[in-house]
Amino acid sequence: MPLLALCMNFCWEALSLVDYCLCGGENASTYVLYGTWTILDIGIVVTYIVFGKQEFNRKIKRMSLGRKIDTGKVFALYSLGVFLSVLAIILTMYHTMDNWKMYFVFPNNVIMSLLFIVMYYIRGGKRGQSLSIAIAKCIGTLCATMTMIFAGQLFGILLGGVCLLLDIAYIVILAQHPKYCPTAEAS
Repeated sequence: MPLLALCMNFCWEALSLVDYCLCGGENASTYVLYGTWTILDIGIVVTYIVFGKQEFNRKIKRMSLGRKIDTGKVFALYSLGVFLSVLAIILTMYHTMDNWKMYFVFPNNVIMSLLFIVMYYIRGGKRGQSLSIAIAKCIGTLCATMTMIFAGQLFGILLGGVCLLLDIAYIVILAQHPKYCPTAEAS
């Protein structure tokens, strides 16, 4: 998962949980929903730290032009910088906007969809990506966009539509690519 998309998603889920806990909600299922997503996001963050470092190292080695670079420090500082930037943005939105969740989550979803497509082309294939995840994301986008249609929220409808088109494009891209073969990528 691209780092920016991961940070945006994690911050949104965690802040939604904290907000719901602080403001007190009557619906216990919402606690379970936000809590479950936050725990799943923690798992994704751990997976990113374990496996994303390898992908990051490949990029840094290509960009270093033969110079010796401590990729571990660069990875940590870069990841922390992106995370803190996203956290600052979402906390600003939280404190200044009444409907901060909608104004954060729909741009987040569009950015995530774009980054998945970019990741496919940067990697030269679907390594680390799957059609089932792309379809599940598209279904989630469709459901969120439908709620915006029923609520009459033009902003959510427009960005949901853009994201839905990007998700469909991503599905088509992945469906046209043969199953991932590491040896084909090495040549």
